[in-house]
Amino acid sequence: AYLAARAYHIGVHPERPDLTLLRALRAANPAALISVEPFTHALAPVSPARLVELCTAGDIFSPNELEAVSLVGPGTPLELVARLAAAGAKVVCLRRGADGAVVHDARTGETWSVPAVLSAAGD
Repeated sequence: AYLAARAYHIGVHPERPDLTLLRALRAANPAALISVEPFTHALAPVSPARLVELCTAGDIFSPNELEAVSLVGPGTPLELVARLAAAGAKVVCLRRGADGAVVHDARTGETWSVPAVLSAAGD
């Protein structure tokens, strides 16, 4: 049943992503949507080849700003998403906490700024 899912959201360490798992999911279910989210920033620079592997491993690449800067260097949110798209990400969702998100679709060239939604904590 797991391999028949319509979508997967996989957390990865940017320096040691489980590319074998991501490739196996894609091979088992080519129609599934795969979202890849780093769960920490890179402590050391990743090679250009590793960056391409990371950005092309799924359909959506979704780092936060610190994680993106650790991968492609400092820049504005628009510069960060452009660099990640240039590394092969189809869709970049740059998570910015209270500042919302910037989403870029490299296939169409469209970019959106999405505001954060404040909510009250609840049970």
